[in-house]
Amino acid sequence: LDQRCPARGDSVTAGRCYWEVPPTWRAATEDDMNRTLHFQRWSMDRFNPPAAGVGSYRHYSASEAASCARGKRLLIAGDSTTRDTYYALLAALGHPISKGYPSDPQRYWPEGQFDPLPLPTGAVDAHGLCLGNFDKRRTCSRDVRWDGNRSSAAFHFLTRSNSSWELDLFSSSLGDEPLDAAFVQCPVYEWMKPDAYNYELSKDERARVLDDWEVGPRHFEGIGAACLQYIEAVVWRRHPRAAVFLLGLTPLPQWTRVHGTAQVEPRMFASVHAALGLRCSRGSAGGRYPLVSERGIVPIDRYNVVGPRRRDAIHPLYNAQFAIVQIMLNHLCR
Repeated sequence: LDQRCPARGDSVTAGRCYWEVPPTWRAATEDDMNRTLHFQRWSMDRFNPPAAGVGSYRHYSASEAASCARGKRLLIAGDSTTRDTYYALLAALGHPISKGYPSDPQRYWPEGQFDPLPLPTGAVDAHGLCLGNFDKRRTCSRDVRWDGNRSSAAFHFLTRSNSSWELDLFSSSLGDEPLDAAFVQCPVYEWMKPDAYNYELSKDERARVLDDWEVGPRHFEGIGAACLQYIEAVVWRRHPRAAVFLLGLTPLPQWTRVHGTAQVEPRMFASVHAALGLRCSRGSAGGRYPLVSERGIVPIDRYNVVGPRRRDAIHPLYNAQFAIVQIMLNHLCR
């Protein structure tokens, strides 16, 4: 999608391509990406590649999404940004677990409506609190099943993803039933902000960032290596035929810049892509860069879908999460 963005030669801000602006549903412009002026409207925008002529992309309705996932066994893994993606996916498939949200799809996503009602924000769902704490070895997992257990979607809350206690817990949680697809996001915040998910601390204490001298090359290299170890131990070891998709990074908050200014994001991308065997080959005369995936992992570009469309410094707005879910369905259902 990102290589086909109709930019007409101008600079394109992340979070702009294929987004439409109400009430006329015109294509978003650079002016529309001004957070100060347009943040309140962003939650009403919609991600609609077909309107820009992307014929290979399909926008799934409620019934089509439910039909796509029927009989499939899915795994979604990552941090709180991906937990919210999991909640949005369950709603799209007709099996929401968000607290205070309608359970009947006809009430929140009637046929013909472009997208579902927005989900409530927060970490509490119908099964309780869903957070992680690396130091206290606490995490969250979910396994929602339907159609007489023939269909399911599981979630693993990852902090550093390859710690022995995480791997021991998650490697056995899926059992031996065949897994169709895993959507994995490589967590990054515990490597920079070790108390990020320790909710026994105050907000200021959770916001403590490691000093410069505490963060070095091993941290950046470790992000990708740890993520690969999780995929190998939890997915490929028992489910070698499962399709694996990488849910890419979303834009990082400003506080991460203390660890290398503008180079933090490129270094994190480089770490993940190197470990997972992803790279772009030299572009052709047309300026496109074919993707090379040495391990067969398919990346999903959350960065350019979300951009600044976040409800806080980290978490994407609901309509951005729904856009990610639609891209996941396009990969899963074809």
